[in-house]
Amino acid sequence: MSGSVLDLTAAEQLLVWSARRWRHGRHGWEQVEAEFRRHLGAGWADALLAWEEALDLLHRWPTRLPLIANGCETSVTLDERRLLTCVALMRAGSPASTAVLVRHLAAAPERAELVGALARVASVSGPLPLAAPRRPAGDGPLRRAVS
Repeated sequence: MSGSVLDLTAAEQLLVWSARRWRHGRHGWEQVEAEFRRHLGAGWADALLAWEEALDLLHRWPTRLPLIANGCETSVTLDERRLLTCVALMRAGSPASTAVLVRHLAAAPERAELVGALARVASVSGPLPLAAPRRPAGDGPLRRAVS
């Protein structure tokens, strides 16, 4: 496990909460749409569509079933932390640093598609305040790609 949901920023909580709703049957999905609209402003629909695409990819072609907890769980799972870190790295302009994390989340043929969807979430024009990228335990150090 990787920390508590209560320690996350509002944007990180939104992504984790919506991933959990998506994974466990999408009950109350209209609430997810309303929260994306409220937090992200004009870019909410593009961000939500890209986030749904990323979640679909994780479950359509997984290397294994990603661990997305149910809504009552207070701990952030390792896979949830990997997703948040990928988006934060992309938002910070370090998309190449996501390779190790994405390797744990998707099979090789689908990694580029997953990275593209997460990059679209990260590029939303509205505010998406994510905490600084943190290395999930067991994934090795976060490194900038050498050009």
